[in-house]
Order: sequence, then structure tokens, then C-alpha cells
Amino acid sequence: MENVTNGTEEYINKTTNVDIALTIVTSSLSVIGACLLFIFTFLRWRSGEYINEPKRLLLCLTVADLFVALGNIFGAIRFIGSMDYKSVNSIVACHTGRDPLCIFQAFVTIMSSMSSFFWTTIIAFHLLYLTPMEPSHNGPTVIIYKRTIFYHFISWGIPGALSITALSKNLLGSDLTVGSGAWCWISACLSQTERTIWMTLTMKGWEILMYILCALFYILLKRFHWKEKIRAEKAGKMAEGINAPRFIRLQSVPYSERKYTKVDKRFMYLWLIELFLRSFGTVRFVMATIKRHTGHAYTSYDKADTILFHFQNFGDSAQALCSFVVFCAFSARTRELVRLKCFRGDKRDDERLSLLSNASYRND
Repeated sequence: MENVTNGTEEYINKTTNVDIALTIVTSSLSVIGACLLFIFTFLRWRSGEYINEPKRLLLCLTVADLFVALGNIFGAIRFIGSMDYKSVNSIVACHTGRDPLCIFQAFVTIMSSMSSFFWTTIIAFHLLYLTPMEPSHNGPTVIIYKRTIFYHFISWGIPGALSITALSKNLLGSDLTVGSGAWCWISACLSQTERTIWMTLTMKGWEILMYILCALFYILLKRFHWKEKIRAEKAGKMAEGINAPRFIRLQSVPYSERKYTKVDKRFMYLWLIELFLRSFGTVRFVMATIKRHTGHAYTSYDKADTILFHFQNFGDSAQALCSFVVFCAFSARTRELVRLKCFRGDKRDDERLSLLSNASYRND
């Protein structure tokens, strides 16, 4: 690996053929996974299943992750034919000519990545505070429609405004793989302070905020479940020997079905998927920021940054793929639906599919 520095004193030219191939393959699998998730959700809706609000929010998140994957594919293919990959001298000259393809890809990736963070946070918030109030089979209400419009305004509007602002200020371009993988982000030709500010505003700041908020929502959710369990146990003890209808009704409803369903709990782990996949890029961003503003030459920085860079090319491209695996491949309801749709059975299979549709809201 040839190490060359530009005015920002940050190492460049670390992208290898393996990194490019890994980005393209992982992103392609994410595109396929996102499309399959859309198809399976449609099939479940066609089979009579009620698609509740968390599942509809998951579709919005998957749209954002789909564009992240498409942007990374485009960026990796563009990177192969770019001067970033072929000519070190051109990189050191700091891109005197602007690359429209690089700018377009950076705009798409920045906006879709931020939108993904917003949708993940909204799902966590919704699961904690609003899911118990949603009707199970009556369909969306006016309040739900208004709430969904507000979610879209936040999750697409804020990322769109920040992305357009960065585009209008000519801030987008190749970052020389400092903080990103084989794709473009914030131009390396900016000053150190500008790079840090706009890398924070256009992606990493929102990403770290998502981790903090989702962790908080997860802790509150576990605390709520614990209190509900204690309350249910106390009610069960009081109901012993007491012939009171309210205690009998409470005791007859399983605890797992009173507030949150099994699938809703699984939605809460979405932020853990994002944390696992995107933590490599976040650590690289923090490392580069510290080095950029302190000027200290850490002994193991180059080696650690290169290792994290290889993992980031996979992690930043695999979100839609992981969502498909968690919510479709691991779903017994989806596997059964595929079996009945792909391998036609008798009328008993059709009846079984109908029964599964009626029970899926509570159980899967």
C-alpha cells in the first residue's frame, strides 16, 4: 500500500480490489434483500394479514437502506475508473476538476444514510410510546396517517435540507477514503475544520445521536416490561381466591400479549444491527478527527484505520441485507407463506394460510 498525504495530512490510497469487490457484492445482496422484503410484505398483505405501523415504518427504513446500497455500488464502480484509484499525483493535487458522478453519488449516499438513522430512531420511539395505542385489525386511522406524514417530513426533510445545503456549497466530493469506503462523501479539499463540521452534520453526528437515543429507548422499554411483569405477578397473586371479574380478565390475558408482541421487540434491535454494521466507520471518523485536530502521529493509527476500513466497506453496505435476514429469513410466517405460494397445496393449505394470517399480528 502506498501512503501519500495531501494538505490534510491524512493517509490515502488504501482502497484495494478486495475492498471494491466486497462493497459491490455486499451492496448487491442488500439490494436483493430489500426487494425480497418488499415482495414478502406484499404477499403477506395479499394473504389478508394486517400490516401494522412498525412494519410499515420498516419498509420506509428499507427504502433508505436500499438507496444507501445503490449509492455504494455506484460509488465503488465509479471508483474503479476514477483518478482516486489510478493516479496518486492527481489526488495530491486535490481534485482540481470536479467529478459530477462523485458528487451525485455523495448526495444520494448522504441523504439516504441520514434518513436511515432517522427511521431507525423513529421505530424505536414508536415501539416504546405509541404501539400499545394502535388498533390491531381496524386499519390505519386519521391520527396514524397524520403521524406517518410527520415521520416522512422529518426523515426525508432534514436529510434533504442538509444534503442540498452541502451540494450548494460545493462541499461534496472524494474524501480520499478518510471516513468512508470506496465512495465519495465530503471533499478532502476543504479545510480541516470544515471537513469535521460537515462530516458531523451530514452523517456521523446523526448516527451517534441515533445510538444514544435508541439505547435510551431500549432501556426504557426493558424497564417498562419489567414493571409490567411485576404488576402482572402481583395481580395474579391477588386474583387467587378473589372472585373479582377485573382480576379474572387480567389473569386470562397472557403478559406477552398485553402490550408488545414478539415481532415488536425484534424491531427494537434494529439499532443494534446499525451499531454493529456502522461502528467501524464511526470509530474511523473519531480517530481521524482526533488526529486531524491534535496533530499527534499515533503509532498504530495507520494499521488500525486500514483494518477498520476493510470492515466498513462491508458494514456500511449490509443494512438492508440484515433487515431481510432478521424480518424475513428468520420469520416462520414468511417461510410458511413462501412454501404455500411456491408449492401449491390443497385446500387445507389455503385454510392454514388464512389461520396464519389471522394470528400473525400477535405471534410474528
